[in-house]
Amino acid sequence: MDINYPLLLLCTILLATSCRKDVDQFVPQLHSGDPMLVKGTVLGKVRSLNGASLADAQIDFHGNMTTTDGSGFFYLPDAEAPELDAMLEVNKPGYFPGYHRLPWTAQTQMQADMTLIPKVLLVSFPVEEGGGWPVAGWIGMEIPAQALQYQTGDPATGEARVYAHLLNPTDPAFLQLAPLGSKGIDLEGNERYLQSFGILALDITDGNGLPLQLVPGKTMNLYFPIPLEMNASAPAMIPLWSFQPQQGTWVEQSSAERYTEVLDPYYKATATKGSYFWNIATSPPLIQVKGWVRLPEGNPATGVQIRVEAENGLLLAQGATQNQGQFLLDLPANTPATLKLLDLCGEIQQTQSLPSLSGNVSLTPIQWSADDAVSVSGKLLDCEGAPVAEGFIQVLWSEQEIMLPLKDGVFSAQLPVCPDQVITLIGYDLVRHYQTTPQAFPANSPVEMGNWVLCNDTPEYISFNLDGNVQFGDSPDIAVNGGLSTITEPDLGLALTFEGTTPGTFQVLTQGFTLGDLSAQNTNALDLLLNISRFDPPGGYIIGSFNGKATDSDNLEHQISGVFKLQRD
Repeated sequence: MDINYPLLLLCTILLATSCRKDVDQFVPQLHSGDPMLVKGTVLGKVRSLNGASLADAQIDFHGNMTTTDGSGFFYLPDAEAPELDAMLEVNKPGYFPGYHRLPWTAQTQMQADMTLIPKVLLVSFPVEEGGGWPVAGWIGMEIPAQALQYQTGDPATGEARVYAHLLNPTDPAFLQLAPLGSKGIDLEGNERYLQSFGILALDITDGNGLPLQLVPGKTMNLYFPIPLEMNASAPAMIPLWSFQPQQGTWVEQSSAERYTEVLDPYYKATATKGSYFWNIATSPPLIQVKGWVRLPEGNPATGVQIRVEAENGLLLAQGATQNQGQFLLDLPANTPATLKLLDLCGEIQQTQSLPSLSGNVSLTPIQWSADDAVSVSGKLLDCEGAPVAEGFIQVLWSEQEIMLPLKDGVFSAQLPVCPDQVITLIGYDLVRHYQTTPQAFPANSPVEMGNWVLCNDTPEYISFNLDGNVQFGDSPDIAVNGGLSTITEPDLGLALTFEGTTPGTFQVLTQGFTLGDLSAQNTNALDLLLNISRFDPPGGYIIGSFNGKATDSDNLEHQISGVFKLQRD
C-alpha cells in the first residue's frame, strides 16, 4: 500500500491543533523573489542612547525616504513594503546605522521608534603594524599587520581607527537595540532564533573617515565577554553571526570558542569579512507567534506592551500592538513560555501560557478589559477648517509616549493607560511645522477632542502634573550659566535646575527646586529626570519633558510629570 506521507503529516498537524482552541497553525509571508507589497503608515522618533532626539537622521523604508525633524520625529504615509517582514533603516553621521524589523500589514498605522548607538573611538593604530582593542582583561578585536584595504581594493596606509560598542544581552533595552531582533539564517539557509550572548558594533576607518575592510584572505579575531549572569549556560562552542543589510537579517559565518578565566570568561571568534554588527548566539529553530488584542466590543487595543518570557525569566521577545491590535513575535521553538500583557505604565495586566511549540501559530484574539483602556479621538483641522493632511497626535503620560497618525485629520485609538494617570495630547502639522498647546485629561474617562483647530505654531509653553493637578503656563524661560541651566515659569512657581546645555537626560537638582507647594526647603528627596530632546543656540528652541517624584518633609511622596517648549533669548 502506498502512503502519502506529506498528507499524513498534514492530517496529524490538523488533528493536534484541532484540540487546541487557543492555537491555530498559520504560515507567514516567506522570503521570495516577489514578496507581497502592501501599504500602510509608519511614524516614530529617533533618539541617541542618552535619550536625546536626533534631527536630520536619514530614514529608508524600502525606498520610502524621509529625514527626522528638529525633534527627531519622522512620518511616512502610504508607504509600500513587504508584508509581515519589512525593514526600517536609519542613518546619521557619527552613529552606527539602526535597523528595525516591522510586522507590516495592509492599512497598518505603526509606531517604530529607534535608538542609535554613537560611534566612540576606542583605539587607533598603524595599518602596517596592526593592532587591537583591549578592554578589562580581554581583547575586543585583533587585526594583523597590513590586513586592511579600502572598498576600492587599494591597500590602506597610515592610521586605522576603530569605533565600537558592546551590547550586553542582560540589559533590559537589549532587544530594542539589537539590529532586526532575534531572527537569523544559518549555514544551511534555515531560519533560526538567536539567543544572543553579546553583540559587537564595529566600524573601522582611516584617519580621514574613509571605511576600511579586510583584505581577502586575511582574518581578524573578535572577543566577547560572557555576562556573569549567563556564564553557567554558555556552551563551549557557539555560532558567530554577522548582520547583512542586503539580506535584511543575521547570517551565520563561523563559530566562537569559550575560554574560561577566573574573572573574565570570554568567547573568541575569527572573522573573514567586515560587518557593522557581530553576534554570538545559540540558534534553536525559529517560530512566529501572531496575535491580536481586542476590547470586549471587538475594537482593537492599541499600544498594549507584549513581553514573552521563558520559564527561567529570560526575556525572549517584546513588542506592542498596533492600530489593528495585532502583534507578531519571533520565538525559539520547543520552549515553554509565558506571554505577558502590560499597560502603558508597565504594569502586568494579563498573562497567557505558551506551550512548547514546533511551528508558527496564530493565537485566538486576547480580550483586554475595557476598564483598563481609555478612548482618545478627534479631528485635527487647519485654520480654513480643512483636515490636516500630514501629522500625528502625541499622547504623553508618566515617562511614556505614543503617536497616533492622522487619516484625513482623524485620530482614534483605545489605549491601555493607567486609570490614575493624567494623559497629555499635542497635535502636530508636519507640513506647516505647527504644534498645538498641550491638552491634559484624566485617564479614567474618554477623551473626545472633537474638531481641534491648529492655526499657528505654539511659541512657548510649560505644563506639569503634580499629583493629578495639571498646571499650564505660557511664559517659560531658561537661564544658562556655564554648564548649569535653570528652567523657570514665575506664574506657576516653577524652577528646575540641571547640569547640562545639550540634548540628553539630566537629573533635576534639589538646590533651587520649586514646583507648586514643593521647594528645596521642604523636599527631603528628589528623583526627577529631565529629557531634553532639543537644545538650540540662542534664538532657537528647547523642547523636552520631565518625570519623577519628590518626597516632602512629612515623608509624603508626590508624582510629577510635564512637558515644555521655550525659546532662548
